[in-house]
Amino acid sequence: MKPNGIESITEGQKECLRLVYQHRQSKEIARMLGISKASVDQRIDGARAKLGNVSRVEAARMLAAAEGTPIPDPIAYDPIPVAFEPTSIERPSPIGASAGLSGFLPWPTRDHPENDLGWFQRVVAICLVALLGLLCVALLVSIMNGIGGLVRR
Repeated sequence: MKPNGIESITEGQKECLRLVYQHRQSKEIARMLGISKASVDQRIDGARAKLGNVSRVEAARMLAAAEGTPIPDPIAYDPIPVAFEPTSIERPSPIGASAGLSGFLPWPTRDHPENDLGWFQRVVAICLVALLGLLCVALLVSIMNGIGGLVRR
């Protein structure tokens, strides 16, 4: 350990290390402190460098020992909260607008920004788009043949 290592750690770095000592992940710490995960990792890496490039857990233990923090009871840990992520975002549609096919289209639209189709629905949608493309090509070929027949007369 470098001399005065603990004293040279900033308050933000200490804050992150205290949460590491509570077995929090960088993502959780970022959410709790209202900063980015990259900022959390940067603070922890800075503290580790000041303490002699020890592991993040060892750096947290060193800070806890210096502050006189008791060892946490492994049974008393807080349960890890599971973040609820909705499958689709409900947005109000503009007045007079209807969803139409936007719920079925295999790409995001303004009314339906997330793709929530299953694998079978995606395959069916891809086949329908391919069939529609084939019909367009066939229609174009028949129109060209018709125009060619009129020109020859």
